[in-house]
Amino acid sequence: MDRKIKLHDKYFKPFISNAEMEEAIDRLAERVNADFRDSDDVPIFLCVLNGAIMFTAAMMKRLNFKAELVSIKLSSYQGTASTGTVLIPIGLTAPVDGRRVIIFEDIVDTGNTIVECFRARGIDPVAVPAVICHSHGPFTWGKDAADAVYHAVVLEEVAKMAIFTRQVRADAAPAPQRIQDK
Repeated sequence: MDRKIKLHDKYFKPFISNAEMEEAIDRLAERVNADFRDSDDVPIFLCVLNGAIMFTAAMMKRLNFKAELVSIKLSSYQGTASTGTVLIPIGLTAPVDGRRVIIFEDIVDTGNTIVECFRARGIDPVAVPAVICHSHGPFTWGKDAADAVYHAVVLEEVAKMAIFTRQVRADAAPAPQRIQDK
């Protein structure tokens, strides 16, 4: 895979072949089908436009249970540069309150950037299950989807503790630098 893909004034090198991507989508679809095999639940597939359209379509073709499709368009880029602000040019196309939602989103490039930054600093990305990116937001991962969700829940609880601390004591000192750096 020595070819490069041009987008605006940037060039990108493919990390994963089409065949590998199709195999990964097949494996993921098998797991999701297994999760919903005996369920009467009709989940919502939330497609974040525009980047996740093709992946959402590929997944929907492989799934063998009923689901509803809802979309939203988020934007934080102007051309190829992040503005640091997330805009919502198109809101949710249907309500999702109280429903089981599976989100299809295209953060692969951001994920690769995080991994590259970690490796450049001598940090094993597998040893760090989450990161909060300045002007972007939190990211979690794991050995599988359940592990990544577990880390997301832990990160959310830590964030709640921080908010509650500020509500109880607005002048609370931040954690020592050595703790923040972990």
